[in-house]
Amino acid sequence: MIDGKTDSTAAEAATRWAREEAMANYATQTQRDAVVSAQLKVLDTETGEMTYIDPPAERTGGTEAVAVVPSRPDPTPPVDAETAYRRARLAVVAAIALFLLLLWIRERRK
Repeated sequence: MIDGKTDSTAAEAATRWAREEAMANYATQTQRDAVVSAQLKVLDTETGEMTYIDPPAERTGGTEAVAVVPSRPDPTPPVDAETAYRRARLAVVAAIALFLLLLWIRERRK
């Protein structure tokens, strides 16, 4: 907060300096993240330690590298039309039964 005794130009300079420092820190962190994402993650199965290595250079012949993409489950199973029809029919019958029950209760009270 700036009170009456604080020089406004000094406060603006301090704010500007803090903002520039935060932007520089963000740029540095973004570069680090980009370097890590360009590297391969390796898990040591014996110790459980994660390490990052640079990807192997392109080779002309010899062995080929294959990237393994984790499989994702199907988002939703397909809808069975017959089951949906049966459920809709059951819902209509239940609504009719409820309506008739309420109508019967109203008639008995009269």
